[in-house]
Amino acid sequence: MALIPFGRNMGSLLVSYVKLAVSRRSSRRRHLAEMPNWALGLIGGYSLVAAWYWSIGVAEVGPGYVKAINVAAHLSPMAIATGVMLFLCGFQVWFYGTIAARCSKLLTDRTFK
Repeated sequence: MALIPFGRNMGSLLVSYVKLAVSRRSSRRRHLAEMPNWALGLIGGYSLVAAWYWSIGVAEVGPGYVKAINVAAHLSPMAIATGVMLFLCGFQVWFYGTIAARCSKLLTDRTFK
């Protein structure tokens, strides 16, 4: 029973673990330029796939949304919500695309220069 850390000190133990994890994370923060090539490849590859995935959704829904908004007499709350969601998907395309481009540039500079 001594191996299970339950009891009245469980809350303080959990708080100390969280504080330790946060302090380690902030002290070990690394930039993309400091990462090894294999990590840049994994991060860049994932970001490229994520940007591609979200861009397909924006490319399929975007033109239909613009056509529907141009025909409508007024903007309904559903149309505004759809526009916001489409904007957020576009933001994800931009975000992941820039990470993929940065990783690609770093790998190209390291490999060919």
